[in-house]
Amino acid sequence: MKTMKRSLVLSVLFLLLPLIAGADTIFFKDGRQIETAETWEEGGQIKCYRFGSVIGYPKQSIERIEKQGAKSEKALYVKWNRDAGVSVHLPSLSGSVSFEAWVFVIEKEHRYREYDDSYRIERERSSLCVFESSFIDIRISREGFVRGRAGYALSSSKKLMGNKWHHLSVVFDKKSKADKPYINGTAKLYIDGIEVCSKNDTCRALKCGTLIIGEEGDRYRRDGNEEGYGYIDEVRIWNRAITREEINNNMYRRLTGNENALILYYNFDELVLDNNIGELVVKDLSPQGNNGKIRYYSPDETLSLFNAPVK
Repeated sequence: MKTMKRSLVLSVLFLLLPLIAGADTIFFKDGRQIETAETWEEGGQIKCYRFGSVIGYPKQSIERIEKQGAKSEKALYVKWNRDAGVSVHLPSLSGSVSFEAWVFVIEKEHRYREYDDSYRIERERSSLCVFESSFIDIRISREGFVRGRAGYALSSSKKLMGNKWHHLSVVFDKKSKADKPYINGTAKLYIDGIEVCSKNDTCRALKCGTLIIGEEGDRYRRDGNEEGYGYIDEVRIWNRAITREEINNNMYRRLTGNENALILYYNFDELVLDNNIGELVVKDLSPQGNNGKIRYYSPDETLSLFNAPVK
């Protein structure tokens, strides 16, 4: 039974793989976008492969088609009310460590009807969890403030703008050993390359274990925001304390993956099939092979063509 189930899962994933790597992108006039292994014109329609079948779309409904070529740049889309995001198991880190990510929190207008039949308009957003593990927990509140911990509690009075990409960096610089299992060090939070919080203290040694990247920020208050919570892109984890100069020099450029002490690098441009577990994973572009498991996969939602301003 297990063998049959595994074979079925693998068959479905192989059907999806052409849509994930090196695909044509169809841009519709209504704003929709889909990716497919191949597109062609036939009988006044644009036809393509979708989930093992041939589907046709009226030619007049399509704005343009980007053919196969350069790989599409994407970001992780954090959908509402689901086990969204990516999970990865990291080994215990004995020294300094740094976490980086580009984040985009969706903000939209809501109309509320008053008792006198008038309407008031409020701009609202959902909270977004960027990193979560036993050591680090970084979230963006509904008000736009960054809260959490990296060994120590970290917070910022700077409010992030909604519907805009922001770069977050959390750096823990180990200074000395303390009585086990504690270490002394400094934790710093950077927003868009500017240091906004710094704490010096003693905390437990870094034991990341399972790290979750991208999920709803308040699991006890699900507001049904069907447009999702936001996007996360260019996740980088270093086994050392990176400097402010390094953050500012690298935040707008793509890495090669071979940088010193880089232990995880996700740009979310493609998913690959892990034959060992029979599931799609986010490919780690560092030499460490820390591929990330997709917690909830949807072909049209997990990755988005809306990516961070990184070249």
